[in-house]
Amino acid sequence: MVIKTNYIISRKLRTCLILLFLLPLLSGCWSSREIDNLAIINVLGIDQNEVGEYVISTVIANQSDPTSTSSANDSKSSGSNSSIIKTATGKSIHEAMGVISSSTSKRIYLGHVNNIIFGENVALKSMEESLDYFRRENDFRPNINVLVTKGLAADIVKIKPELQTNLGFTIRDIINENRYVPTAMGRDISQFMKALSSNTVDPFTTEIGIVNNTEQPVEQVSPNSSTDKEKKSNQNEKSDIGIKGTAVFKGGNLAGWLDERETRGLLWVQGEVDTGIVVLSCDGEDNGVVSLGIGKSNSKLIPKISKDKVSMTVSLDVNAEIRSVSCLNLKMDTSQIERLNKRLENLVKQEVMSAISKAKDQWQTDIFGFGEVIYRNNPKKWDQMSKQWRTSGLKNMGVQVKVTGNISGYGLQEDPIKANESR
Repeated sequence: MVIKTNYIISRKLRTCLILLFLLPLLSGCWSSREIDNLAIINVLGIDQNEVGEYVISTVIANQSDPTSTSSANDSKSSGSNSSIIKTATGKSIHEAMGVISSSTSKRIYLGHVNNIIFGENVALKSMEESLDYFRRENDFRPNINVLVTKGLAADIVKIKPELQTNLGFTIRDIINENRYVPTAMGRDISQFMKALSSNTVDPFTTEIGIVNNTEQPVEQVSPNSSTDKEKKSNQNEKSDIGIKGTAVFKGGNLAGWLDERETRGLLWVQGEVDTGIVVLSCDGEDNGVVSLGIGKSNSKLIPKISKDKVSMTVSLDVNAEIRSVSCLNLKMDTSQIERLNKRLENLVKQEVMSAISKAKDQWQTDIFGFGEVIYRNNPKKWDQMSKQWRTSGLKNMGVQVKVTGNISGYGLQEDPIKANESR
């Protein structure tokens, strides 16, 4: 009995000693990174110069507050430790990032990068090798926005946002939070690279650009006090960033650009329109308009596959509500709703066909996922036609667009408001 008791005591003692030795190892994290020792980057701009070298532009956030990022030009006026824009050149992105790191007193941290902006020159010929760096670097998250701009990405990086001090958050909110414009064309880096490596679909993503806003002076100016030239000089032109449309790729290279209407045509096909504004004209000589708010819309791609030919039917259900009416004599009855539905259907069909004409017929790039639908319905047929898909198969495939409009409501007011209508 005594021997057993001594054994139990000895075992407990050994356990306590082991825990005592392990305790210091649990007091911290071996891979911890103190924020004060990090140079936090949240936006990357990637360009190439005339000799093919990469030019990288970065926004390094305020070390004391990584959520407050402003232009480097603002540091003098603010008197605070504002963010810094750093630019470096290298034969590869990795080399250019090394140059930036060597000129920064703190460790470069890429875990907070939420937007990568590619200049047009990179998108045209070097997209694949550029993305290879981001695929291999461990710090990058898979949900980083991939953006393309006409011109230089460095010009976008240098813009000081008007409503926020953080350029990265500004771009994110422009893409995700706009209630009036469908902006779901944006793709993150994992989605973009998945499409890039696919043989059934081609990648696309948001085109971002500079928007110039002209502010009129507040003071009232007498007609005789200045010339038109002087008036223009009193206007303050500010630059901001905004969504321009969509950058479309064929394989790994930029094929062309869709404008905002064509972009919505692409999104109709993909069933990704759940917001936005559509404006319809009134009947006859009435110059007023009916403004519709678009709701969740559905899309269905139906392939018809035979031995010699493949065709595709795009079937769309578009839901909308009347948000405003400026027509003079519009009577909101059943027949009027039917006429508005027909106009909505025609408008949606025009936008879809415009996008198909550019991407499918001109560029022969499958951003709509037609190839994916054919593959899922008939893998054997797809194996036979996949090699010629982007050279002749896609272009020669017939596409029929069917749209069903459904204007389901008109708010609290049925007919347009008229002056003295209650008298």
